Amino acid sequence: MISNDLLLFIIVFLLVLCLLWHGVLSLFLFSVYRTMRMVRPEHRNMAPGLVWLCLIPLAGVIAGIWMVHSVASSLRKQFKALGEADPNDSYGLWPGLICLYGLIISTGLRMADGMLDGEVFTKMPSTLLRGISFVAWIVYWVKINECRLRLQRHFTTPVLSPEEFDYADDMRKRESDRNGET
Repeated sequence: MISNDLLLFIIVFLLVLCLLWHGVLSLFLFSVYRTMRMVRPEHRNMAPGLVWLCLIPLAGVIAGIWMVHSVASSLRKQFKALGEADPNDSYGLWPGLICLYGLIISTGLRMADGMLDGEVFTKMPSTLLRGISFVAWIVYWVKINECRLRLQRHFTTPVLSPEEFDYADDMRKRESDRNGET
């Protein structure tokens, strides 16, 4: 039987691990958010704030696949408008998809492993896919940051669409109207 101290330690450890994971994931999503804000509204396939949908459990995987496609397409349109389009550049599409689909498949293999009473043939591929997915995630993050830095050479500040401006995504102080209200 597990002692209360050991159980408390395990719970605290798992909570700290979960908080650390969400912190790193939030930093990654903030990086994607900043990159999408640098893309001009007419070239965006999604609003920058929608990257946070990836934090929703289970639905976040679907949102992640949609986000990867939208970010790559938006970046392609933006760089084409700037005259810097590279037909050989995937703008992070392939690393992002490898990461997400690798996680989906490895999770399916882990679930199958549980149904097959721990058969060894699913553990090795699942672990390998998780490692490949992790590397692809890092490559995707680096690629998105490279694209943001390329865009910063052209634009010093992000431009907001009318919807983003209406919902105060700009976070600037508003000018007061003639009644003194903001």
